[in-house]
Amino acid sequence: MGKMSLKGYTSFVKKHMDLRGLGVVVLGLGLPSVAGYLTSTNLGARAMSYVDMVPGMSTNVGKAVSAVALTAGVSYLAASMNVISASEALTANMIALGLVSVGVLQSMNLPMGNNFVSALPSAGGLAGLGSYGYIGSYHMSGGHDNGMGVGADMLDAPKTDQLFGVRANVF
Repeated sequence: MGKMSLKGYTSFVKKHMDLRGLGVVVLGLGLPSVAGYLTSTNLGARAMSYVDMVPGMSTNVGKAVSAVALTAGVSYLAASMNVISASEALTANMIALGLVSVGVLQSMNLPMGNNFVSALPSAGGLAGLGSYGYIGSYHMSGGHDNGMGVGADMLDAPKTDQLFGVRANVF
């Protein structure tokens, strides 16, 4: 790096304001939610009922395999429609794969590193594919369908300085 200046700083920031790249990252973060949505449709639920008949597919790992296949399918569809390039689809799906992998690790009792793994963002609970999503299904809170949103069970009462009275750690 050369001499530090305001002009150098603004040039540095402009080079890193890649909105298309940001869109690919957001797509990757959202792919598990898209996979969950697809399984909640009539056709998706019917297809998943056949997938669940395969031995092992109703386990956490089996559901993760289903999620990876669905996220790859969505990114492949976007690439085949020329919405994104093949390399962008791969990047988005690798982000989704990371989220799903962390979700699987969080569901396991690891001999070491549980605290580190539990602090990582994941694709939500692996108990049901319908709960896949970066923060999880919004209407679910701590596994209880109370309609209050993710993390609502952590608060005593809604606080005006928090988004909708819900504290959600997304990073």
